[in-house]
Amino acid sequence: MEFEVLYQFELGSFQWDIFIIPLIFIFLGFYALRIIKRYGFRHSLQSWGFFPNMDFTMLGKFFAFLFIFFGVIGLIGILVTVTIELTEQKMFKDIIENQDYMIVEGRVVNFSPIDSLNNLHESFTISEVKFTYSENDDFYGYSKIFKNGGVIKSNGQYLRINYYSVEGQNIICKIEGIKNH
Repeated sequence: MEFEVLYQFELGSFQWDIFIIPLIFIFLGFYALRIIKRYGFRHSLQSWGFFPNMDFTMLGKFFAFLFIFFGVIGLIGILVTVTIELTEQKMFKDIIENQDYMIVEGRVVNFSPIDSLNNLHESFTISEVKFTYSENDDFYGYSKIFKNGGVIKSNGQYLRINYYSVEGQNIICKIEGIKNH
């Protein structure tokens, strides 16, 4: 039998632009502190007699520090997330490069597509190896469901699948189907 690749996972490029928003918050906070320190902060309502005893300089500094605080918290959160993601990408890349995956070949049985009520994951079995996935899963590998153009369509398809197991879940690296001439 001759097979053609229906799906093969490839790592995409990293999106460095996610760091821009927290950096903008930090920059705006420090810039506001610099402006307040240089010029002070007097609200226009004070010139009309409203809030005559309120210190808007301290209020401005408070909001500037809030901008810096949320920017730093966001930056830390992104750094932690990026570190975890890069570690997972490296693990997945090593599995593919070292061919530390298993291969199963056979017909799809027990295909269960996602439905709107109970079934939130799509699943199928090949040669007693069960695969379960959803487009909302947090792992690298195949996750495209049938109704969104997935390659697993029904029972009876003859496929060869490269997969690895993590925490009891079989994750698909590559799907090959019989080549139609």
